[in-house]
Amino acid sequence: MLGLKMGAKGFEMESAALFIVASYLHVRCGTVLLTVANQERQRAGLPNPQVHDTDLAIKAAIEAVKYLIEQDGSAD
Repeated sequence: MLGLKMGAKGFEMESAALFIVASYLHVRCGTVLLTVANQERQRAGLPNPQVHDTDLAIKAAIEAVKYLIEQDGSAD
């Protein structure tokens, strides 16, 4: 895949629509992603543990929103 040859670490297209709309509306947008499994590791015959626990991803999202709120508050 060209993306891998160019150094991409992952591919995720579902958020693209969010970023396009956010750009059009001039608002912030972000995503927190959880890798469940790694197809490239599987293809290479490497261990490919699957992760279904969303706790860390949810905590990361909460902390990111808290940080943005703090930054917005300090801009006054």
